[in-house]
Amino acid sequence: MRRLVYFLILCATVAARAEPRLIVNIDNPNFRKLVVAVPDLLTPGNTDPELQKLAIEASTELKRLLSFSGLFNVMDPQAYKDLLKNAKFEGSASGLEGIDLAAWKSLGIESLSI
Repeated sequence: MRRLVYFLILCATVAARAEPRLIVNIDNPNFRKLVVAVPDLLTPGNTDPELQKLAIEASTELKRLLSFSGLFNVMDPQAYKDLLKNAKFEGSASGLEGIDLAAWKSLGIESLSI
């Protein structure tokens, strides 16, 4: 019985050390916030106005929370409004089709929420 207890403690210790950990030190002077773009969430053209309002409020709240975390620098929507005009979004599950990632990256955006 004693051997079983020792074995379980050993397994738990090894498992705890084997798991890689992500440590983000925001106090490090070299820490750089991740630049993100959060355009307003899209809704189908004939959507209820209340749902459209909710989509805009959700985008605003997401931007606020990302900024509040201190890990992200949310880019002003005016900086990428032309990219949104040129993008072709078809359906809710279009993936990355119609999105020019190189153009977004040229603006310095490192993460895009669409």
